[in-house]
Amino acid sequence: MNNNDLHILLLTHGKAGEALMESAEMIAGELSNVHALSLMPGTSPETYKEEVKEQLSTFHGDILIFCDIFGGTPSYVAAELATDYKISLLSGLNLAMLLEACLSKTYDNFANFVTKVKEAGDASVVLIQSENT
Repeated sequence: MNNNDLHILLLTHGKAGEALMESAEMIAGELSNVHALSLMPGTSPETYKEEVKEQLSTFHGDILIFCDIFGGTPSYVAAELATDYKISLLSGLNLAMLLEACLSKTYDNFANFVTKVKEAGDASVVLIQSENT
């Protein structure tokens, strides 16, 4: 499938999603079909859920949702909506995952694509120690 049929939604606490989009654009250029919805202080889970539903209703094709933290409100809202929408949901969003998803031009199997994106995120978490530690 062409990546133009892929919609990516970043659900994060605060403006982390927008910041990651800006960083990804520094590396990859303009991102298409990538959106971020921030959970800001004072926003109720119900209001946030409605915002996410409104955004999801505009998507056609495969939907990949990234959340910043497993078990937080953004991931909880996305998991609830997964019963009503055909989405794949990954938590632990990092720049490597976002770049992998955005730079992959085509895929034959969406589930395999999502696994590849997760593996890119996993591989980017590396413990680096100096000889002095």
